[in-house]
Amino acid sequence: MNQPQRTRIIAPGASVIERVVAAAAMLAEREVADQPTRGLFPVQAQALDALLATKEGTSMSGLAWARQPPGAPGHRALARLVEQLGMLSAIAIDPTCADGIHPERLRRLAREGARFTAQRHRRAV
Repeated sequence: MNQPQRTRIIAPGASVIERVVAAAAMLAEREVADQPTRGLFPVQAQALDALLATKEGTSMSGLAWARQPPGAPGHRALARLVEQLGMLSAIAIDPTCADGIHPERLRRLAREGARFTAQRHRRAV
């Protein structure tokens, strides 16, 4: 095998290769993270953004409220659960929007999103 010096090939240094790989990995992460929301209609995007606002009558965001367990079994808990499901299903996101994302990567995105508060999500938008 020929040495790079003998064939006059200029090879980049390790730090240059590391920066290029890091930039490519970051672009790939952004591409995957943006895929589920790429095909949304403006009204759907607005509805998702509205989840980050404080829910009327509470001190928490609509997203935080929707993530809360309904409470002790009973008619109030059932009514709350129906309201939570209705609020989320009204956005009408197509379940196929995540097609093409590896299931493990999708789970990782969900875990990362679950850790963030509504305020943190608002800053990311």
